[in-house]
Amino acid sequence: MFPERFVPYSEQEKKLPKEGNNILAYYDENSIIVYQAFNKDIGHFAVRNQIFGGDFSFNRMSWIKPGFMWMMYRSGWGIKPNQEMILAISLTGKLSFCP
Repeated sequence: MFPERFVPYSEQEKKLPKEGNNILAYYDENSIIVYQAFNKDIGHFAVRNQIFGGDFSFNRMSWIKPGFMWMMYRSGWGIKPNQEMILAISLTGKLSFCP
């Protein structure tokens, strides 16, 4: 009926943690993918160099979202000022996954 990877939300919900801090996102054994909106200068630098730099600042408050469409909505579909580029960011390191 559905592709093998598609699981209806009603079935996914049964496996979600009932407490604690969690990220619900696409992941594999090496990384979690999240999405973030940037201005064009930061976005172009990051894509070209595969690292944040240039005008990027860790002191800037920014939202990350685990879903691309959620970030697109949050950024006004990429037209809000300084949110014109939506990047997929791969977070790596010590990861713990919910079964």
